Amino acid sequence: MNKGKWFVRVASLVILMGFFLPSVLVSCSGGFIEANQAFSLSDLASYAKQSALYILPIGVIATAILTFLKAKNTTQSIAYFWGQVGLVAVGLISVIGSLITVYNQVQGGSYGLFKVNLSFGAFVLIGGIAVMIVGLVMEWKVQKQTQEEGARVPIRNGDLFHQDVQLMGAPQIPIQDPVSSSGAYLELISGNLSTRMFPLHGDNFVIGRSSNSHLRLPDPAVSRIHVCLRNAQSMWFLQDQQSTGGTLVNGRETDAVRLNNGDEITIGPFQFIFHSGY
Repeated sequence: MNKGKWFVRVASLVILMGFFLPSVLVSCSGGFIEANQAFSLSDLASYAKQSALYILPIGVIATAILTFLKAKNTTQSIAYFWGQVGLVAVGLISVIGSLITVYNQVQGGSYGLFKVNLSFGAFVLIGGIAVMIVGLVMEWKVQKQTQEEGARVPIRNGDLFHQDVQLMGAPQIPIQDPVSSSGAYLELISGNLSTRMFPLHGDNFVIGRSSNSHLRLPDPAVSRIHVCLRNAQSMWFLQDQQSTGGTLVNGRETDAVRLNNGDEITIGPFQFIFHSGY
């Protein structure tokens, strides 16, 4: 689960509420009369004719909507992220510009009789903006990690998988035609997949969340390129590809290990039994 998106959604709701709460307190002290009146940003947009203030609620609503859109690829995901950043930035700029204009108008025509202070709604807005920034930073970190992992994704070419970049920490082994000669396979014992048996084809069998993986595990706990199983000299080796959640073999986290018949492999919520086939 992308926690950053939830931060952005909650922040959008808080900012939207703050838009209608009293944010500015105008005090007038003249002679023996002292009067106070609180205004929300919604009031200022109407009374002070600052229509640009409406850009903020429209922007945060659109930002929240973008967090619910499912990107088809990395490029689209990046576009959605920068769309959120742009909408928030434009909304904040419009608010700051409008408030400066209103403040100058009040001070210019009041001869110092009016004082402008922040009210409760302003602190709600500031808190919402702070949460929004945290959420966007968290989203950016996820985007950055996805791009880094995507650079190691093997590219499909017909029925073969060719690696344009060597998998992290893995020795160079020529990729042969993916015909299952060893008879090795993985047996799913835990996890929600429609198939229970997965033959290990070729010499390089990639497991991960990416659609380009030989075995795709659609779960957020699984990295795009999580682990690679390599066949060399009639032996199978497991090599973790610097995954976020790590890989367990027989209950112990490992980066690289030779697999033996009956070994239990845990990747996120999925558990497999390795069968050597020999």
